[in-house]
Amino acid sequence: PYNAVDFVLNYSNLKLSKIDHIVFFEKPFLKFERLLETNLAFAPKGFASFSMSMPIWLREKLFQKKFLFDKLKQHDENFRDIDEKYHVLPHDILISLTGSHMTQPNSVVGRVAIQSQRNQFCLLNQRAGKISIFDEKSCNKFYLFYMLTTNHKRVEIANMAHGAASQANISPKQVQNLLIYLPELVIQKKIASLLSTYDKLVENNTRRIEILEEMA
Repeated sequence: PYNAVDFVLNYSNLKLSKIDHIVFFEKPFLKFERLLETNLAFAPKGFASFSMSMPIWLREKLFQKKFLFDKLKQHDENFRDIDEKYHVLPHDILISLTGSHMTQPNSVVGRVAIQSQRNQFCLLNQRAGKISIFDEKSCNKFYLFYMLTTNHKRVEIANMAHGAASQANISPKQVQNLLIYLPELVIQKKIASLLSTYDKLVENNTRRIEILEEMA
């Protein structure tokens, strides 16, 4: 990317600050999905090429947006960075805006996750949404996360989806219009703390089982 941008700027006698739009020609996640499907179809014959291509995909190619911005900033340190609304920070709530219908629960649209504290900086994908809380005095982030993971809300969100049988979509506006019951903030925090404790117990037990299986 650096050499390509360098050529265009020199050829046109322009500075990066004069460029209005920068377009990248492919969707990394879509290409990655096709790559996985191809390798799976030819397994185990394609394992050698699969093992060679995965490290660079997981380290670099899946995160093309940040990679390209870093390269652009080598031309101009003042080049505007990625808008903060696309940043994903620890404890941010994420929701999938594209997925399957209720008939395929493992990939159903509207699945919710919370960003791990171990991952310090990530960027949103095209069809992933970040849920922001504007009044933290009335809504606890962790309580909201757990409410969105309840079976009732998952079904409600999935039933709002539109699109083909193989791909269901929901809009940010639909997510914004969801009604969530909010008790007093102190009660929200108690509920979130209790559920978080159970989550940690389950996670720790799962790790213990994995370790015991490896030792067996």
